[in-house]
Amino acid sequence: MAPNKVSAPLEIEVKFLFPSDAYPLLENTIALKAAGTAPAQMHQVTAYYDTPELDLLQAGFSLRVRQTGGQYVQTLKTQQSKRQLNFHRKEWEWHVASEQPDLDLLSGTPLRNWRKDFRGKLVPVWTSDICRTVHTFEHNGALVECSLDDGILWSGEKATDLQELELELKRRPVTALYDLALEFVANNPLRLGVLSKAERGYFLLGPVSA
Repeated sequence: MAPNKVSAPLEIEVKFLFPSDAYPLLENTIALKAAGTAPAQMHQVTAYYDTPELDLLQAGFSLRVRQTGGQYVQTLKTQQSKRQLNFHRKEWEWHVASEQPDLDLLSGTPLRNWRKDFRGKLVPVWTSDICRTVHTFEHNGALVECSLDDGILWSGEKATDLQELELELKRRPVTALYDLALEFVANNPLRLGVLSKAERGYFLLGPVSA
């Protein structure tokens, strides 16, 4: 396994929700836009961790471990700013050995002083199971990762379906990301997704405040 390195702590993306019967139309639209590039298809099972008192949520963070093809990736993210239409968040990411979070990796993050408080207290509060198709292509000078997600989020006996289109900027200019988003909206039944997967998962737990 490669040495763990903290990724550049920045994520810029736009999310859209769509009805399940629109999946084939979106798939065709994206395939035309990404002509000549083969998509990556993957099955992702992700556990989101917090304390029973939801201390991470209250502090403005989400912590997850995602399993894809036998590999585990731990990710810490800040919450979305309520003043922004796009998702513009800080992000730290590491490869880990199992589905259990490695709290020592938080030493280079704003949660460095919380590690001892979290030991033995973090539990999976909700989980997602998603089939993802990813196209990566250039648009107006920018490199964009376009993901189609189809799956489910659950916590205990509560569950909700998820159909989501995610456009993530991998290389600027950022204006190209918005141009692409407008193009997709004009030709597909999309509505802006204002919640991250983490926020949608926390809603399954009932009324919470951050």
